[in-house]
Amino acid sequence: MNSTKQSSVADVADRHRSYAAIAMLLAGLIYLAMAVELLVDEATAQWLEYGIFVLAIGAAAALMPLLVAKIRLPRSERVMYFSKDGYVAELERRASKISLGVTFVSLAVLGGFAEKANPDDFPAVFFIRIGLFIMLAVMSITFLTLNWIANRDIPGDET
Repeated sequence: MNSTKQSSVADVADRHRSYAAIAMLLAGLIYLAMAVELLVDEATAQWLEYGIFVLAIGAAAALMPLLVAKIRLPRSERVMYFSKDGYVAELERRASKISLGVTFVSLAVLGGFAEKANPDDFPAVFFIRIGLFIMLAVMSITFLTLNWIANRDIPGDET
């Protein structure tokens, strides 16, 4: 019975990592909208502000189960919940490494573009926000994809 409870805590922790990845994706989309906001007219920028607000609410909602769980989690289950030894934690590390590589290459490309861009058309903050979008989006999409591949049913594997 005790191992069932521990596995349940591990499953909850894994699910919460997926919620955190969704929140990261939404945060990345916020940075993208903030970057686009610098390039569009006032009316479109106002609509983007509403979108940013909705994305922020979505990110907060995705993180809410994590906050509630951390408040309600008994001390005896915290070690299992925060464990970095699980398979999903390994997927998280792999996604982080991929994100770092893609972000590095993207920043190099953006840096070259920024040198040639007119500062009046593309302010420096635009490139910073695009870089943050790339980092967060790649990390979250990679994690969610790796997690989906790991969890999907393999045809013919009926055990």
